[in-house]
Amino acid sequence: MTKRALLFAVALGLLIAGCGSGADETAEIVAAVEANETANFAAWQAQDLDALMDTFTDDVVYVDETFGDYFEGKARVRSMYSYVITFADPDGTDLSTRFISADGKWAAITSDWVGTNFNGMRFDLPTAVIHEYRDGKIVRETVYYASPDARDQLMGSGTE
Repeated sequence: MTKRALLFAVALGLLIAGCGSGADETAEIVAAVEANETANFAAWQAQDLDALMDTFTDDVVYVDETFGDYFEGKARVRSMYSYVITFADPDGTDLSTRFISADGKWAAITSDWVGTNFNGMRFDLPTAVIHEYRDGKIVRETVYYASPDARDQLMGSGTE
């Protein structure tokens, strides 16, 4: 099993474990989440920080499980993304898979995040992102990197 497939299987398992099949599942909620996921990724690709932040709630929580980062509130998440977005390659990051739970409370994507780190070295990280939703916006974003050398790629020697 490839790293990406394993990462997606773990993310999907986490999502399924947290999803119920209550009567409040509606097509409108799922459609709103799908539209927000599309807007989120498009904003990331465009490096449009304002549009990216529009996809989050004001009390959003961001968790990077690989690096142990935790940011709470839109202002802190914006500050983090204002830095991170500067070394991402918008032409190289490709969305691989997307899943939205039947109740619209969860979404997950896998992608290859590529760019150039602050040392000028290229990185290429298979990434899984899990979004928890409230009222059509992301209330929690949890990020996982599938590469054991993620720290080296982002902070050090890259892939070259």
